[in-house]
Amino acid sequence: MKALPRSTSVTVAASSPASAGIRPRQTAGQVTALQNDLDHIDRAASILPMRHSDLFFSLLMRIDMTRTRLAARLATLQRLDPAA
Repeated sequence: MKALPRSTSVTVAASSPASAGIRPRQTAGQVTALQNDLDHIDRAASILPMRHSDLFFSLLMRIDMTRTRLAARLATLQRLDPAA
């Protein structure tokens, strides 16, 4: 995994708590955008100090779980609508 340069910052914002997460009516494009956002978060996490390694590994575990959910959702959308 390639680390981001130290000058790079990643900001993740949601317009409301309800807009965060995987919603049932998202399009394949929206799910792909979430996957891209998650990749940015993953790269940013790779430069975090390991002083609090339990929190660091908890973050990595949640990133992996979210990545799995997004991939499953995208596969479902593509199966339902191959043109998506």
